[in-house]
Amino acid sequence: TGPESPADGPKRAWGVILASDIRAFTTLSETYPARQIVEMLNHHLEQMSDAIRLHDGMIDKFIGDAVIAIFLHEDRATAARRAVEAGREMMRRHAAIHFARSRQGRFSYGMGVGIDGGELLLGSFGSEDRLEFTAIGPARHGAEELEAASKQGIVTRISVSRTVAGLCPDLRFVPLAGTNHVEVAEL
Repeated sequence: TGPESPADGPKRAWGVILASDIRAFTTLSETYPARQIVEMLNHHLEQMSDAIRLHDGMIDKFIGDAVIAIFLHEDRATAARRAVEAGREMMRRHAAIHFARSRQGRFSYGMGVGIDGGELLLGSFGSEDRLEFTAIGPARHGAEELEAASKQGIVTRISVSRTVAGLCPDLRFVPLAGTNHVEVAEL
């Protein structure tokens, strides 16, 4: 069956969270003209969003240069696989962006991806005058920690929890130095 819909109202569901972030974005934004930063960021977010949607993910939110996405499916392995495939597509697109920017003599930038799965609380949170749909739970926090840990990666910089990796037995992973997590072994 297809993906579940968050539009059905508040609920608990098992899902996968993907978090990605641009490395040293604050330094970049303080170094280069605002127009160049906004142009780069908008292009980056458009490409990353397309990669997520291509694999049936939903953009939860943009937090500055970070992207948080949710992957829901009745089958946990399908949700996990789609999130990992989205992460791989994101890194392939980032490599293409990096190559094009380099050829044009423009500044380059790095990024990382973290992916974790677990029980999520999905709903609209906030105050009377501002509600936002989001997912909360340990997997959300875990994905953000994994994204930060992806800096230690040496292959793809896609850090994955052992929970998610266990749901993707046909993919190769390598240990992520200094953590209990793994890194996707190939794009």
